[in-house]
Amino acid sequence: MSKEPIKTRVAFAVGNDSVGNTMVVVDANNNYDFSDDVPFELVQNDSELDWDSRLNNEAIYVTFERLLNDKKIQVEVPLLISDGNIDLNYLNCNFAQYRTAKLENHLINIYSRSIFPFSNVGITISQSLDGEKIDLDKVAFNNEYIQIGTNLYKNLGVKRNKDVLLLEKLDLPKNEIRSTQIGSKAIDFSGSQFERENTISLDSLKGKYVLLDFWDTGCGPCLLEIPNLKTLYNKTNRSKFEIISIVVDSPIEDLERLMKEHEITWPQIISDDSNKIKENYEIQKYPSTFLINPEGIIIAKDLRGKELETKIDSLINKASR
Repeated sequence: MSKEPIKTRVAFAVGNDSVGNTMVVVDANNNYDFSDDVPFELVQNDSELDWDSRLNNEAIYVTFERLLNDKKIQVEVPLLISDGNIDLNYLNCNFAQYRTAKLENHLINIYSRSIFPFSNVGITISQSLDGEKIDLDKVAFNNEYIQIGTNLYKNLGVKRNKDVLLLEKLDLPKNEIRSTQIGSKAIDFSGSQFERENTISLDSLKGKYVLLDFWDTGCGPCLLEIPNLKTLYNKTNRSKFEIISIVVDSPIEDLERLMKEHEITWPQIISDDSNKIKENYEIQKYPSTFLINPEGIIIAKDLRGKELETKIDSLINKASR
């Protein structure tokens, strides 16, 4: 979009020091030279500090360039890098991203959940002028809906070149809207089950709890979650609970190999250009999960591991009473 090149990326390198500690060096001033940057030890994920405290204590400030009103500007932001899973060759890293906007007398918090600044944003109505912790369960992300005053709006995202939040005012009643938000009707889809003849639609599964699991075969956290899903699937009653995995951006041969290797028996649907399941659900990260109740309402998102198992056990036991 620019008439001249702009530095939109920040480089970093990972390695071990002389005693075996995992170290990171970041080209913080973006001059393509690590010699004037100070290496630091990689932060471990088991830190007792929460992410806000870690950002304040452990982040380093880096510079890059961006467009604003068609002009190149330089920005400086905090970057936090921590240990994801070195054995699987990935790290956790992200910029702190936060903005506010105003509509009439309402202050709107803007939160970005993508590694690309404000390419996918969530919004909430601010309850305080002094700032507050955002409750992600109440955030309306891209193409989701939020009530501001007496009106319902669709979040169309941020126009980055202008730093403007785009909202679409709607006249539909809230109970007629399908979205990816907790408390809303889930977006229906249909797709062919991989290596099967049958077609599965979400609406056809009403009457049971359904976990939608978006994953790709090259995603480390997704691979770590497979044994948990397998355990959960094998111990639950199919008349009460179903898992539907939506496979995204993955080679067919890798999916075939992993299904055989892990003895995956729950349905797999490939998101493609015809069903556009990934696009309709605005998936930005893997794994992403949506837990849907028997009425087709989303009741939780991004549950994994023991937290997911505990939730499903509780719901099924409650329904059996």
